[in-house]
Amino acid sequence: MRTYTERLIEVLEESKALGRLIGFSPWKDEKDCFLAGYVRSVSATQVVIAKVDSTGQADGEEDYKLSEIGRFHFDNDYLRTLQAFHENLSEAITDPVLMPFHMPENAWHYLDFLKTFFGAGRIVTLVDEDHDRIMGFVNEVGEDYVEIAMVDEDNGMPDGYEIWEGDDIHSISCGSRREMELEYVIKIANLTEKP
Repeated sequence: MRTYTERLIEVLEESKALGRLIGFSPWKDEKDCFLAGYVRSVSATQVVIAKVDSTGQADGEEDYKLSEIGRFHFDNDYLRTLQAFHENLSEAITDPVLMPFHMPENAWHYLDFLKTFFGAGRIVTLVDEDHDRIMGFVNEVGEDYVEIAMVDEDNGMPDGYEIWEGDDIHSISCGSRREMELEYVIKIANLTEKP
């Protein structure tokens, strides 16, 4: 039977060979810490990782002792999304549809403002007074409500619909890095879908 370290080395070597982004908790006593990156080299005792931050940008290289790695993640939706964004970062940054959005001064007229996003292919985030939030595309705006076609915040997959009364909207976000990452991932997924 294999040990944890033997299995870890196997997966690290496979990830390096495939150029697959991996995620891990670099310290056993701090499992809430999460880093992502590409394996540059691996030995029986340590690994060198070219880190990628949560916005898809390179974040330097660092070596870690295998004996200190607490948790290890590979081949999940979040990492595949981050890898797709990282690999296409220069295109995503210059895509005019995905450029940052600047809220107009009258954005507090939320329902009127949300009408401008209907069919625009831009992800919006609505937040209520309890700080609960949803993220997705504006599907419909009525006299006193908005319907959002929600997307999963980790991978951009469709996640149903929600209708919010206009008075429940406490704030709106559009054009954040995370929203633009998901817009790009959705665009790529739509281009690569087979008919």
